[in-house]
Amino acid sequence: MDTLSYNPAESRVAPALDRANLLSAPPKSPPALEALLTLDRVLEVIPISRELWWSGVKSGRFPAPIRLSPRKPLWCTSEIGLLVSGLRGERHE
Repeated sequence: MDTLSYNPAESRVAPALDRANLLSAPPKSPPALEALLTLDRVLEVIPISRELWWSGVKSGRFPAPIRLSPRKPLWCTSEIGLLVSGLRGERHE
């Protein structure tokens, strides 16, 4: 019978969960939490069509989403804020 084994070197979260690292490293402050926006919310801020938005994502003009699942794209509020600031800067130049 095969047994499951945990190999920290093969784990993507190994450094964070390694007991030796936790005990020897100084405590770190937790990362700042950031709100995530659905596409509907993004398009309330940047009123363009879905097709134009996805075209901009594909070309790299707009930020790529974080995907919780294949059908759930989300965007960080900070990235959308930077995009809006950049669009305002383009308009005033």
